[in-house]
Parts: sequence; C-alpha cells; structure tokens
Amino acid sequence: MNLNFDDVKTTLVCDRCGAENVRTYSELKTLDSIKCKGCGTTIRFEKDESFLNLERDVNESLDDLSKSLKSMKCDIDLKF
Repeated sequence: MNLNFDDVKTTLVCDRCGAENVRTYSELKTLDSIKCKGCGTTIRFEKDESFLNLERDVNESLDDLSKSLKSMKCDIDLKF
C-alpha cells in the first residue's frame, strides 16, 4: 500500500497579515519560499529531513501495519 502525498494541501498562514496560503505537498517539496497572496510578503521555510522523508516514512509504517494485521489470527464466535 503506497500513499501519494503530492496532491495533499496544507495551509501556511502569513505572520504579517494572517492570510491563508494553500499549497500542495508537491509544491512545498520543490520550493524554498512562496509569496503571500494577501500582502506579497515572501514566506520562507526550511525543509528538514523529517519533512523530506514524510511520504516514505508513512508508507513504510503502513506496510509494517499491513504485515502485522495479515499475521494476526482472529477467532470470532458468533452466537444467535
């Protein structure tokens, strides 16, 4: 199971004017800054390792969960 985060949207709020600037994960991976749609201020952001590896880490966790769930045995006793 692999999730693609490229189209997931997030909101960056401008510290100067409070405008909400919506961007996709795909955009944030490739940009170092954006212009605020409210006041034109440049909003800069730094991407650390955790941000850059987010998609990979989530997909690895989902794979691990899937394997664990498949290995579980469950007995269901239905009584009517």
